[in-house]
Amino acid sequence: MKTFSAKWDNMNMLITGSVLLLTAGLIVYYFIDPQAHEKHLIAVAILLIAELFTWLSSPTKYTTDETQIIAHRRGDNLNITYSSIEKIERIYKGTLGFGIRLFGSGGLFGYLGIFTYPTTGRVNMVCTNKATMVLITTKKGKTMLSPDDPEVFIESIQHYLSKEGR
Repeated sequence: MKTFSAKWDNMNMLITGSVLLLTAGLIVYYFIDPQAHEKHLIAVAILLIAELFTWLSSPTKYTTDETQIIAHRRGDNLNITYSSIEKIERIYKGTLGFGIRLFGSGGLFGYLGIFTYPTTGRVNMVCTNKATMVLITTKKGKTMLSPDDPEVFIESIQHYLSKEGR
């Protein structure tokens, strides 16, 4: 089993830090101003719930073992079995083109959810760093991960795939 960290890139850190500071500011404002309306509290509650779900979906590390890739998240892990993999390739940030987020987070605790790009089409992103992305095409669709050492990550998977005769 090999383990790869899910390091954050600068944009991820900037967006996450900014949103958390904004949330903290709204909470402080609500307690300082006794005239604050309930709608402010409802907005903060919705923001906190969204932040919680995004944090739970953010990958903390990736592992490869004898049968699968695991994207470890604070919530449910994402498992990709080697038998389902059709193709694995390194993706460079500049080659993606302009992407559209269909559902998910574009930098809060990572790049998470469903995105579409001109070069890859629809993809499920479970990334924290756009500089280390790996695209995995399976029978069910495409998933983008961002292990800290993408070349070694790909070699590790190809090693297991070669054991299966692929």
